[in-house]
Amino acid sequence: MYRVQKMEQQPPGPDRSFITFDGKIGYALPDDRRNRLLIQQGKVSKATVPFEVSLNEPICKIAEVDIASSNLLQVCRLEDIVAEKLRALLQQPLRNRHRPQDVLDICVVARENPDLDLNLTAQFLLEKAKARDVPVSRAAFHQEEIRRRASEGYGELRETTRHAFIEFEEAFTSVLSLVDRLPLPHPPSLTP
Repeated sequence: MYRVQKMEQQPPGPDRSFITFDGKIGYALPDDRRNRLLIQQGKVSKATVPFEVSLNEPICKIAEVDIASSNLLQVCRLEDIVAEKLRALLQQPLRNRHRPQDVLDICVVARENPDLDLNLTAQFLLEKAKARDVPVSRAAFHQEEIRRRASEGYGELRETTRHAFIEFEEAFTSVLSLVDRLPLPHPPSLTP
């Protein structure tokens, strides 16, 4: 049993560009009587899954995943997700953001998926960056500001990770190693 418990536009207000919708789905497993009762009463379940819906991100390639041999779910390919996280790292200074989770995620994906298609990842990164006017090059990832912004708050991820925690310097080095293997242009470029 489940229900949407929250859906908010970010940033709020009319005439915004690059909006997303932050939401939460409350759920109850079959043997979870307390949360089932809360959902049936229209109240908030304590068990939730957060999600974000973006209306402005190019989806480059999807894969279909079969759940319990009965439901096909369309998900972004791993190369698409990594490309999005790489684009977000480059965009940190442009949007005054800090993206420590992306460093950890990219590092874990790179370690656990040695067959990640680097050509597709680079192609998708260039496409996603072009949609947001973010210049892309290998050298751009090596800028100190990218590293500094990505490191801010990184240590707090230790409490949230399901895998063994990877210290920032090791994780960021892994990200740079991946980037250095991508077929990317050397000078800043918005076009593939």
